[in-house]
Amino acid sequence: MKKKREILEAGRKELGLLYYQIEKIFVKKPIIKIFLLFFISIISLLIGSLFYYYFVDTNFTTSLWNSWTFIVDAGSHVAETQFAGKFISIIITVLGMLFFATLVGLLTSGIEETLEELRKGRSSVVEKNHIVILGWSDKIFSIINQISKANENENKIVIVILAEKEKDVMDLELANNTQLFRNTEVITRTGELFRLEALSKVSLNEAKNLILLDEDKEFSDNIKIRILLTIKKYYSINIPIIIELRNEVTLEIIKKFSAKNIYPINMSKTVNRLIAQSVANPGVGNIYSKILDFNGPSFYIIDVPQLIGQNYSNLLFKNDEICLCGISSEEKINFCPNSDYKIKPHDKLVILSDGKQNIRSINNGNVKDYKILKYNGNLFQLERDKQILIIGNHTFLNELIKEIYEYFDSSVKITIISSSNPYFENNESIKLINDTFENYMKNSGMDLNIFDNIIVFSNSEKDDKFTNDSEVLVNYIYIKNHLNGQSKFIHIVAEIFDESTEKILTEETNRDFIISEDLISKYISTIAFNNEIYYAWEDLFSYGGNLIQVKNIADIFQNITS
Repeated sequence: MKKKREILEAGRKELGLLYYQIEKIFVKKPIIKIFLLFFISIISLLIGSLFYYYFVDTNFTTSLWNSWTFIVDAGSHVAETQFAGKFISIIITVLGMLFFATLVGLLTSGIEETLEELRKGRSSVVEKNHIVILGWSDKIFSIINQISKANENENKIVIVILAEKEKDVMDLELANNTQLFRNTEVITRTGELFRLEALSKVSLNEAKNLILLDEDKEFSDNIKIRILLTIKKYYSINIPIIIELRNEVTLEIIKKFSAKNIYPINMSKTVNRLIAQSVANPGVGNIYSKILDFNGPSFYIIDVPQLIGQNYSNLLFKNDEICLCGISSEEKINFCPNSDYKIKPHDKLVILSDGKQNIRSINNGNVKDYKILKYNGNLFQLERDKQILIIGNHTFLNELIKEIYEYFDSSVKITIISSSNPYFENNESIKLINDTFENYMKNSGMDLNIFDNIIVFSNSEKDDKFTNDSEVLVNYIYIKNHLNGQSKFIHIVAEIFDESTEKILTEETNRDFIISEDLISKYISTIAFNNEIYYAWEDLFSYGGNLIQVKNIADIFQNITS
């Protein structure tokens, strides 16, 4: 008895092992199920044919054909008259019905699995010359809209997005938040950005641009470095890689191992520079926002081999539809070169134009229609004896204050009203009032007219965009009402996160609205359109580089000469 039990137990183990191996094969290679089904059906057909041949018919070929008809046509067995023929045909017909039912089930299951893979965005994209975006944030809608607008005259533009969100969620959000031209197609895929399997889905080797977005995650910059290392190891690509970063440390790390085709964007530093420039030069923020937007005039860089050897100054009035701004050469931008500068081989022109269609020919003007104005000298001077009020808090407030001091001399006084304990380096010229703006104004009755510039933030950027913007909006209206009827020009700069907040307010001549996410989105889009533009914007956004300034004509030119 004991020996029998051992034999039975061993038999059960062997059967269990066989079942496990078969299950593994079916999971790894589902197509084997269909091959196995066909094999069993053929065996059944041959066995049925042999029985039919032995008991009913004397011709094996006829028996084989009849057995086949019993399998494929459930009603063909009714023609049988003999008992043996009826019995065998019914057995074969039932097996045929089971075969086709199982086959339909397997095919249906396979199609459903394939559709599920497609729905979840797990299949590979087979495209060429497309733009790949890795990551997902609220900026992605503006980026896609801008890229679509910039390429409206192209035959087709394909944008492929790889993110950790579910594909159907991404598709729904894109449908609700983007307005695309007909030639633009957006494809979404789901996967972890730093995994080779996920990156292989988006045809990186065939892409023309790669954009790495900053996601609202801890250690977001570290993840980007890992993605870049993965791409560098497994892909031999030489396409522009636009990467959005949070801090300068990551930027320095990337510069050490990256190639020339990587264009890092420090979003906080860019916004801080623009806020500082807007404070020092009221009106420039709106100009930047409009130039970055493809709905109006934008920067373009064009090849001009036919102009080699010509003086730059001779080209200034050659085309009525463009504004000549400078020279691009070997990753350097030279805005406003000397009048005797001669165009060299590999030089390109930096122009401002309302669309590519206007850049037909550099020779499209009449120099006689213009008068030459005499320049008044150096326009940039450090602002003196200014009072700046900062309301709320900012993650990079200390860096912003440093940027402001690049454009103002040491006599500038900064007052900060915030209820959230902002961090900044000690400075005699900085006064901190730890309170909410509205509460302090009610209790102190402070006169806002003593200030030359007012910068408005929310008190906590950790809140959602709606809460942050609502706080900024309330404080802005409070300031506006307080200043109502005053003759003094006070420039207001407010950082908001949603463009719709700006649309709520009426147009005011004394304010610039800096839209953080929208500004960075436009910045990224212009570089994706033409990566050489990166160096132009880096020059304009950095202290020590060139500046766009808004000045009265009388302050710029002395008198008119013929």
